[in-house]
Amino acid sequence: MVVIALRNIEIGEEFTFFYPSTEWSMDQGFDCICQSENCLGYIQGAAHLPLNVLTKYKLSQYIEKMYRVENNASIIQTAVVRWNQI
Repeated sequence: MVVIALRNIEIGEEFTFFYPSTEWSMDQGFDCICQSENCLGYIQGAAHLPLNVLTKYKLSQYIEKMYRVENNASIIQTAVVRWNQI
């Protein structure tokens, strides 16, 4: 697994990991205790999150593929269609 930071991380800085970026649907979800501003609270995978949350993050190719399979469209295509409907 490769973890890519979306910005520079300072020495000693705490960081969090967005599990749904690599996990589609977890067998056992868990309560997150990260206390970050954007904490999801309960982690169970990308399949359980709304599109507006998923589009805020860099997702693995696996998650992009699973979204396409489940929704017959890519995350970006779906977001653009919904945006144009507003």
